[in-house]
Amino acid sequence: SMRPRHVVLCVDDQPRELDAMQFVLETRGRFRVIACRSAKEALAVLQRGTAARLVVAELSMASVDGNELCRQVRRKFPDVATVLVSATVEAFERGNHADRFLPKGALSAANLLDACVVLALRKRGPRRPNSVRTAAAQGGTA
Repeated sequence: SMRPRHVVLCVDDQPRELDAMQFVLETRGRFRVIACRSAKEALAVLQRGTAARLVVAELSMASVDGNELCRQVRRKFPDVATVLVSATVEAFERGNHADRFLPKGALSAANLLDACVVLALRKRGPRRPNSVRTAAAQGGTA
């Protein structure tokens, strides 16, 4: 079918990990990947109005980590789903701000694809869109 591909932002400061995620999502899933090397870059892409349905972020990144990125995405872009992944962490104790967390051991290509497909197709956003629009209109403060 000629349906447009869902856009996914992949965020990792390790180029090889980033390439691997992009390869899986583009070749085995119907996704168009925008690769970002930092949380700051990912937020800038979303701010420009990119039609992303999903952000996949590595937990351990320098400066802003993946969980903090997921927290900011949820607050500023509530209709964008988030997947937090980790190549090193097996359990995650702090408040998890992502829709899905794939820790070490669960982070296979199949599991990543499955999480992304489910979240990309899910209808997002709060029940009362007006409240969100009002907040956005006030120029969301940091």
